[in-house]
Amino acid sequence: MTAYARGFRLHVRGRVLDGAEFPNGRVIVVDDPEWGLCSGARSADLLQVCYPGSRIEWPPAETSAPPDEQPCTDPRHTGAIRDQLGCSGPDPATTT
Repeated sequence: MTAYARGFRLHVRGRVLDGAEFPNGRVIVVDDPEWGLCSGARSADLLQVCYPGSRIEWPPAETSAPPDEQPCTDPRHTGAIRDQLGCSGPDPATTT
């Protein structure tokens, strides 16, 4: 189980709806992006019951992982504050 939500596309009656599956298995799908209306269910299987004839398209495994950590380059984060903030990469104050 991942610690992040995983996106998917729900194909139903010629439409493609964006959705997400959360780590606990619950899912939501955006029915009407203009108005922000969404539907949710306890699982992807139960969501498909509400959309007869639909299919779910999952992303390839390599794109569902969170992005690699980016080094902190904020020049205000120097010295001990970097440790407190969890900054990674070289300290901008010591590099030129």
